[in-house]
Amino acid sequence: MIRTAAAEAERMVLPTVKAVKPALHGDPGMTPFFFHALIPGIIPVMRLPSRRTLWLSAVTLLVGIVVCGWLLVPRSQVTQENFDRIHNGMSFTEVTAILGASGGVPVVVGKIREDETEAWRDWEVRSWANGPNIIFVKFTDGVVVGKRGIIATAWQTLQWYAKKCAEKVGIKWE
Repeated sequence: MIRTAAAEAERMVLPTVKAVKPALHGDPGMTPFFFHALIPGIIPVMRLPSRRTLWLSAVTLLVGIVVCGWLLVPRSQVTQENFDRIHNGMSFTEVTAILGASGGVPVVVGKIREDETEAWRDWEVRSWANGPNIIFVKFTDGVVVGKRGIIATAWQTLQWYAKKCAEKVGIKWE
């Protein structure tokens, strides 16, 4: 039996397609929007997100990035708390345990003696730095005899990093 295109078209049953407007809240005659995909023969109507939704999404994404960055950035050991933990009489190894072994850059190295009868003693000033924060520790014969710290506030730290970023892109910041 030979089938023609017209006979084949008559046999084929096409589903009816209805245009559906989005459901209004509180309209008992309409099903909620997400159930339209479950009803055969109905194509759900999609709207583009509003401007407010786009702005809220952008702000939420930005806040999420900042929070993740804040939580994932390694913390510095050059802090006011660690500065307060250092006291006279501590050894160099105790200080490096507090401030980290990666720092401790010698700034000044020399020999000193109080008078002619005393033997020469080695002394040095070492610094630990991270961003705008710097801690100087003076050692005599490997023992702490003094310290000085420059610890920036959160606002000063933010300004310091902003200036560094501006310098990288070629902007002069006075």
